[in-house]
Amino acid sequence: MERMKNNVAIIGKLYSQKLKVGKSNNPNSKRYNDRYINGSFTINTGDKDHTNLVNVRANFVWEYRNADDKEAGKVNETFTLLSSFLPVDGKDNTYINSGEEAPKLYVKGTYVTNDYYTTGQDGSPILMGGTGIDLGYVTQTDDERENYARFAGDILATKFIRTEEDNGDPKGIVEGYTFNWRNEISPVKITIRVPQAIDYFYSEGIEEQNPSLVYVECNFVNKRLVVEEEKVGVFGKSNMTRSTKYIKETEMYYADPVRGIGEEITMQEKEQLFKDRTQMLANKKAEYESRQNGEATTTAKPKTAAWDSAKTSAPVKKATPKIKDAITEDLPFNPMPEPKAPEPTPEVEAANEPAIDDWMSDFI
Repeated sequence: MERMKNNVAIIGKLYSQKLKVGKSNNPNSKRYNDRYINGSFTINTGDKDHTNLVNVRANFVWEYRNADDKEAGKVNETFTLLSSFLPVDGKDNTYINSGEEAPKLYVKGTYVTNDYYTTGQDGSPILMGGTGIDLGYVTQTDDERENYARFAGDILATKFIRTEEDNGDPKGIVEGYTFNWRNEISPVKITIRVPQAIDYFYSEGIEEQNPSLVYVECNFVNKRLVVEEEKVGVFGKSNMTRSTKYIKETEMYYADPVRGIGEEITMQEKEQLFKDRTQMLANKKAEYESRQNGEATTTAKPKTAAWDSAKTSAPVKKATPKIKDAITEDLPFNPMPEPKAPEPTPEVEAANEPAIDDWMSDFI
């Protein structure tokens, strides 16, 4: 199986940050005494109401990328920039504290789900998680584009729901999975409002036993809606109420669904992806229960079959199947065109830090 695409690009002001500096304290680690930054920061993509805020997770960004850089004194530029976000004399340079003086950033990353376990009301472990952006690269920019927060990549669509907006307009929801840099899958939901696209996905009969591998491009959108409602009391007096509703979604604006099961991914590989995910969640649950019992957890993350396949396989160009004539006319589409998770040990994460590959760096 080839390495699937998962590219995120965001442009905007640094709005807030929850970052901290740590140090590896395991004397058996190759990174013993090395510093790292961990946490998250939020980007405001340009809207004046500051509602389109995108959270970015910075997972163990090391001061030195490797031993050679450490010996040469070459500090990781991402570590240096993230360090500049930290408070000085109790004040940081975020928009919340510094207004328009906050730095404007260009962020690249991947769109994934942060799976973790916590304790339920009955005391048993329950699986939690939320989709978000894992940082790959960040730099300062003077790019003037606004409301620029985009995902472009492959999804394995396993369910489609046809529904309506509150005002009756058609809406579709694609449920499926993105792929991280190891080709491990993460569950996502994507909203569609293009009528022709809704009709197409509905006609495909997508379900877990009939999945579809689709390349999509989406906007990350946060909306703040003010809803007014008139209520009439028991004595006939009317009263106007106003409430605010926040909507956070990933909205598709482009898709290329001609890449299907049997082309870039086989049904056997698809089944292996789900087995790998089941095993990953079982490992996380076991690690969580061990921590709750006060036991040490030093198990490194196992390499999955998908990861081995992605590492050794090169992308292969496939012939484009014929697209149904019914969906090729006048489409604005391509025809058919913060939860707090238990922190892993730095020693485990050190082996998992991806490089910025060419397939990510050419997405703008």
